[in-house]
Amino acid sequence: MRNRQEDSIKFIKEELIAEMVHDRCFCEAGSREFVELESVCVEPLQKLEISTVCEFYQVDAIIRFSGEEKNFSLIVKLLPVVPQHENAYELFQNEELFYSKISMKYDIEISPRCYLSDMGRYGRPAIVLENLEARGYQRVYGKLDNDLLELCLKRIGKFHARGLRLKTEKFNLFREFFAKFLETLFTDQNSLIFSRKHSRVLEYLKSLPESDPARKHGEIPSRNLYERIKELTEEVKEDSTICHGDLSSGNLLFKYENGKPIDLKIIDWQTMRYSSASIDLGPILFRNLSVENASESIPKFLKIYLDAVTMEYPGGPLERLQTEFLSKLLYTYVILSLDESIPVETLMETLRQSVRV
Repeated sequence: MRNRQEDSIKFIKEELIAEMVHDRCFCEAGSREFVELESVCVEPLQKLEISTVCEFYQVDAIIRFSGEEKNFSLIVKLLPVVPQHENAYELFQNEELFYSKISMKYDIEISPRCYLSDMGRYGRPAIVLENLEARGYQRVYGKLDNDLLELCLKRIGKFHARGLRLKTEKFNLFREFFAKFLETLFTDQNSLIFSRKHSRVLEYLKSLPESDPARKHGEIPSRNLYERIKELTEEVKEDSTICHGDLSSGNLLFKYENGKPIDLKIIDWQTMRYSSASIDLGPILFRNLSVENASESIPKFLKIYLDAVTMEYPGGPLERLQTEFLSKLLYTYVILSLDESIPVETLMETLRQSVRV
């Protein structure tokens, strides 16, 4: 493992960054300055494990623009030379597609600035992004508070709506994007993980009174439930759009001013898929709202999301989006059940909400 990491560091220092400088990847559009690489420092961001999907490195590069030095703090993601994760290639290619094509066309600054996204022209599949934490963005550990959740819903609503608008106005271009997505969720490995993790929920359901709607609705064998969720996720309707696919606090970085969030960047676009917007909306809501007042708070935050859609795409399918959200609560329940940090009581409330629908 150590040799693999050393080889990657050498590749970044001696080849990747130098070639990017030569290709003017760090220059602003229209720049005619003479550019040269001064120095590169590379540090691994994680220990490499057998199951690692991609390798992460922090890079500090000093580049001269017509003699004037400028520092660049970067995050470099590399696909391992010999991927060990079952679908590492698919995950990496989806994200490469997002940064090289989709984010440029959407143009809504929802993700880090990308300096390079390429599947091999530079020797290895690589994605080079700005280091958000070096720019003052912060991760959130635990639940999002109401201010953070509101900002998240506004941004993801705008992203979903931009896709819906592009789908209406330039369908052939939009289709080029989603036609290239590779499956990353419904794999043999994930099927086994699902069966193992869902067993804790099934045991809890058996302890509930038979009259509890959560028990009636949730006591479905894992295999049957897995297939049902696959059907729900792959179902394509008129209001389907491009979704992040794993919208959770771990993939959100916020910037603050006077203690208030003023900006948000979403990372890790590996699980993108063409589906119902609910696959993003349901999990982020139920992960962060308290069980006790879910019936009151969900309509409030759902309206924030729908208002963001309307602002970006007036005349968008608001009623259908709301109906889809409610009809996909079973998907939300299953996805949350795979996260062992989420209390079982939260999962039960998701089930009860879906029964009420």
